[in-house]
Amino acid sequence: MKINIVLYIAFFWSLLLFSSVYSQDDSSHALWEQLKEEKGNFERYSLLRQLLKEDRQRMQELSLEQQIKFYQEGIAMAIAVDSLHNAGDWALQLYEIFVNRENDFEKGLALMLESKKIAEKVPSTRLGGNLYLKLAAAYYNLGQFDDAIEFYSVAKNRFGENDSIFVADALFFRGQAKDYRGMFLSSLEDYELARKYYEQLGDQEFVDYVLNGISILFSKYGLVEEAEKIRVQLLQKLNKDEQFYDWCILMYNRSNDYRKVGNTEMQFQLLKEIEANFPEEDVDPTLQALIYFQFANYYAFQKNLAQQSHYFNLGESIVLVNNLSGSFTELSMAKARLIEALERRDKDKALKLAENFKELVKSTDNYDYKLEGLELYAKALKLNDRPEQALNAFERYHVFKDSVFAVNQANSFAYYQTLFETERKERELLSKTIEIDTITRENASKIRILVITASVIIVGLFLLYLINRLSSLKKTQQLQAQFAQDLLIYQEEERKRISKDLHDGLGQSLLLIKNKVALTSDDSTSSLLGSAIEELRGISRSLHPFQLEELGLTRAIAYLIDQIDESHDVFIDKSIEDVDAYFKREASLHVYRIVQEVFNNILKHSQAEGVRFTLKKRTNYILMTIEDNGVGFDFSEKFNDFKSLGLKTLKERSAALSGSIKVESEKNKGTKFIFQFPIS
Repeated sequence: MKINIVLYIAFFWSLLLFSSVYSQDDSSHALWEQLKEEKGNFERYSLLRQLLKEDRQRMQELSLEQQIKFYQEGIAMAIAVDSLHNAGDWALQLYEIFVNRENDFEKGLALMLESKKIAEKVPSTRLGGNLYLKLAAAYYNLGQFDDAIEFYSVAKNRFGENDSIFVADALFFRGQAKDYRGMFLSSLEDYELARKYYEQLGDQEFVDYVLNGISILFSKYGLVEEAEKIRVQLLQKLNKDEQFYDWCILMYNRSNDYRKVGNTEMQFQLLKEIEANFPEEDVDPTLQALIYFQFANYYAFQKNLAQQSHYFNLGESIVLVNNLSGSFTELSMAKARLIEALERRDKDKALKLAENFKELVKSTDNYDYKLEGLELYAKALKLNDRPEQALNAFERYHVFKDSVFAVNQANSFAYYQTLFETERKERELLSKTIEIDTITRENASKIRILVITASVIIVGLFLLYLINRLSSLKKTQQLQAQFAQDLLIYQEEERKRISKDLHDGLGQSLLLIKNKVALTSDDSTSSLLGSAIEELRGISRSLHPFQLEELGLTRAIAYLIDQIDESHDVFIDKSIEDVDAYFKREASLHVYRIVQEVFNNILKHSQAEGVRFTLKKRTNYILMTIEDNGVGFDFSEKFNDFKSLGLKTLKERSAALSGSIKVESEKNKGTKFIFQFPIS
């Protein structure tokens, strides 16, 4: 019932529409007559579909007004009969008419806002994505860049697995919108990602478009050298006879960069080269006008006012004849007219034009025009003998210039820093991302069906199993942790017993033997026995650090490090604070063993020449770091290999202290152990 009501409304609206359409065109064919007379809604829709979808040549014979009205009725009826694909296709075609043939961006935006409902419901990812893409473009055309960025992002996410070319377009255009919003790094990131997509797709033409966009971005934010590198690279690939327009754009942008850095002669040479290669016809009038205005400004600064007037008149004539509009052309002409008045010292005219130009640049995001607006206004005030106002204007100019310089410097620094950090990995990352996305999308539908089916069947059993399993795992982990702690305690007690037995038993026996041998004056045997006794004492101290009980944790660690420093070639730098008050006897032993184990690893494996040891008290924890400059290792390869690296015991001892261990290492860049023990 709802569909019929909509169809009847569309039908009555169409009767009014066709009474005006067909009064304008006596050459309408039989199809038009059928549409005019047909009162059956679905038959009428069938005729409209034939016209809009299958008989495009006949559509071209109609006036622009007739085409628009046919598309509007077709979209309304397609929505009414739930033919969203046709409605979306026709909305895109009508948008092209509004924007490219009527140059009416407001109508384009209104149309795409209505079509947003189609984009949300239409099954086709490509059509839905393109509708959002055009909505973003409509906002972009009207300078509403925040909204454009939002819907370029929506479009990117709406496209499907086979729509990579459209994803690349969304990224490219979003990068342009971000450029206008001053989002330097984010814009550059979108450009680079779009470029990788186009490269993967083999679309070199759009790779070059992206590179040109990047060069413009670099130029805008003061990275002139980087922009020049890209433009020279692109110019080497362009044949100006075959791709004159693209060649001209690059040369024009290069000339602007040379002007900004003060090299006006190089600017002039590039402009002359462009002019010398103008074809006799099919020259883009906007570009030609801009180049003539640049010539006019150049000759004005050279005090050659005759040539200045000649080129300005050429540019102005092109603007008027071709009815050119757009802020860039308008600003260029206004600037040229103002510079002429200043150079001719026409006070009243210069001030009036300067005020007008200053107002015009407020609506642009171009820093160069904003700066020039302030500078030229100050010059006009000075010319009109208004020193105080001119001084204030120059001060505003320099403040803004300094702020622009600061922004450019910050963006330059951020760019080079980002380039340094990401250049090595970005290509590999993108390749893997695309590969993963492809695999994920190919399997998403199958996995979704499988998961839903399996979940319905086994969800109850799985939850029960999961609860039991979690309980069992928790108990197992607790038992394992307790076992590890008990094992460490048992090991220390056994070490202590063996150490005591060696020291009190075998050590005393060897000492008695040494004393008896000393009575026989057998120095060689006595010396061997002395060495054996010292080695035995060393083994005993290693098994159980009695100095820990005698000296306390802090001094015992210092003593251990001094012993290592004296007996090995490794240089050790230590910084130790007194932490005895924060560890009980058993905890102190764990900390001491951790230090001992780490230094053993360093001496055995690291080939280090130096070690830095720190033991510091922080607000809520004790921080201990041990860092060497040895060969290091690839921690990603060894992450789970705790046993081979001796890390298992360190992990268990840290857990016994409710602490944490972190290992940072790279091949040939040394290793750093970081321990944190909470203060209770």
